[in-house]
Amino acid sequence: MKELDANDICITNEFFYAIADSIEYPKKLTIEQIRDCDDFKNISEDEALEIIDGLYRLSIITYKIFKNDELRNV
Repeated sequence: MKELDANDICITNEFFYAIADSIEYPKKLTIEQIRDCDDFKNISEDEALEIIDGLYRLSIITYKIFKNDELRNV
């Protein structure tokens, strides 16, 4: 079986969590932090969790790209 990487279209949650844990142990936002934003005060818990997971994944991808660029410029 092919090992997944950040360029694959379909990536499992476990893969993202493994990357995150190996990088910097990023913290996820909480539902309360999402609801503190004016436009998100009345969202459901499921919607908040979907936003949290999306932002978490995006942060991992962004960090990985940043680190790869940083290593190429050394």
